[in-house]
Amino acid sequence: WFKETEMLKTVGFPSTRTGDQTIVNGNLVIATSGKGIDFSATPGTGTSELLSDYEEGTWTPVVVASAGGTTSGGNFTGSYTKIGRQVTVICAVENAGKNTLSGDITITGLPFTSANNGLYATGEIRYGGFSTAAGTTTLYSVVNPNTTSVAIQQFSKDDYIADLNASNLTATFNFYNVTITYFV
Repeated sequence: WFKETEMLKTVGFPSTRTGDQTIVNGNLVIATSGKGIDFSATPGTGTSELLSDYEEGTWTPVVVASAGGTTSGGNFTGSYTKIGRQVTVICAVENAGKNTLSGDITITGLPFTSANNGLYATGEIRYGGFSTAAGTTTLYSVVNPNTTSVAIQQFSKDDYIADLNASNLTATFNFYNVTITYFV
């Protein structure tokens, strides 16, 4: 008979097994790109039922403005988790100098390009070091289709106001926590 640790080892084409399988020591390794866990045995009407990617990592956010300029100093950090086509990013821009930024503010450098599907992803921001337009109740992070950047938008209690402009930034500003989930 087989030892428990040898139960899943196969040579050539793997056999079909029934019942639960337990890996006693080690990882389940998908050795071919584009392969993964196939959920097609479950009912669904989606276009794909294959989970073929999981990844965690870091990225460096960069603050840019539509009319140009640069930031100075500061601490710029970011991390992400990608599960299938869904990417959740979080980043912080702390104690950044406004320096010569001019125009609407964007954070660039997302780890993956967003899907070109006509849909916009929105998220939240905890911020400090700038003033918002009169009547603004909050800021949102927005990932437009087919981009690697996050637009920062101001909203009022009644309606959308505008993209956050560099003129609203003080000499030193913070985006303490930008969190957004988007699809690739």
